[in-house]
Amino acid sequence: MFFDRIYNEWLAQPALWVGYTITFKTLDKGGLEYFGPAGLAALGNDLAHRFGRFQTGFLFHYAFIILLSILGFAFLSLFNGLPLELCVVLVLFFIKDQQLNNR
Repeated sequence: MFFDRIYNEWLAQPALWVGYTITFKTLDKGGLEYFGPAGLAALGNDLAHRFGRFQTGFLFHYAFIILLSILGFAFLSLFNGLPLELCVVLVLFFIKDQQLNNR
């Protein structure tokens, strides 16, 4: 009986307190949520708002983005070994997709 009380007060209760306070409250509700699902959702929302500013509706802005895309694909094909034909097909696909969306 005496051993159970010492074991409970000196080992079990502090271990449960550490497990609840540090592991559950700090890590599970704090750090994992910040870097996990809630943090990724907030990051996605923030990125969507930032990229939404590029949608101005002006044709020369879209032409500039297409030009940057072509240059980016050409850069990838030269330095990463991506076939240039694939880059051209991707660029044409995005141009055709933009034309279909503007109708």
